[in-house]
Amino acid sequence: MLRPMEERGQHERWVNRPKARYYQAHLHRDLFGEWILVKVWGGCGSSRGRLVSTGVASYGEGLDVLREIGERRSARGYQRAG
Repeated sequence: MLRPMEERGQHERWVNRPKARYYQAHLHRDLFGEWILVKVWGGCGSSRGRLVSTGVASYGEGLDVLREIGERRSARGYQRAG
């Protein structure tokens, strides 16, 4: 019997080195089991930045949003950071 793919939290990070900027996105469950997407961005080496937390309807929707964020970051000169 095949099991559906396990839904695990995801973390992505992008860096724009010429502009010394970073962007991170975390998809995880909150204490109530709901999927939350947390986005964090700012300047590298700076204590200033922003954090926005948004609920998503499902794990699949959260993965779609992460993919869209990656596409936008890439278009703006960011590279995926390991």
